[in-house]
Formats: sequence, structure tokens, C-alpha cells
Amino acid sequence: MRSSRILAVALASLILGGSLFAVAGCASRTVVVTDANGDVVYVGSAPPAPKHEAKPPKPSPSAIWVSGHWKWNGHRYVWVPGHWHTRPGGKSWVSGHWVKKPRGWVWVPGHWR
Repeated sequence: MRSSRILAVALASLILGGSLFAVAGCASRTVVVTDANGDVVYVGSAPPAPKHEAKPPKPSPSAIWVSGHWKWNGHRYVWVPGHWHTRPGGKSWVSGHWVKKPRGWVWVPGHWR
């Protein structure tokens, strides 16, 4: 049991390391969703197509729209609505997205860069 846990951690490290290496030239970071044990969460089926959302009025000139996305709740995909967020000085938003990996779909959260 311990060896399978070590193997799982090693595999997750390789996946994360490979993802980080792939985007290192872009000066960005790749983070994937992990569970309470630190294990990468793989989803066996692709997320549904994104929903079209009407944007409410922009609350301020510095606000940027963070699009809604599908989130895996452990049993099924649930929609997380988009929202306005105040831009931290000089930063830009990198949208979250789902990535197909050999073991399933992995969520890469959005972040400020």
C-alpha cells in the first residue's frame, strides 16, 4: 500500500513537472487541482461545453470578467458562474481550463500573471 502511494506521488510529480517544464518559457505557472491528500484529481469524462453567460454591467473601469467554468464536485460537473473581479495593479488574468491527460481530465485553475 505504501509503495502504491509513493508511486502515485511520483507520478503526480512527473505530470506536474512536465506541465511546468512545458510552460516555463512562457514565464507562467501551471497548477492542477489536488484532493485533500495532495493527489491530482483526474476526471474520466470530458467537461460539457462552456455555457454562454450574459455579463452584467461592468462595476468599475478596472474590473475584468472571469468566465464561468465547469467544476468537478467528485460526482459530476457543476457550473461555476462567471463574475467581475478587480484587476490587481498591472496584472492580467489567465483563464482556468481543462486539460486531457492519459489518466483523464485535469483542471488547471485560473490565476493572475
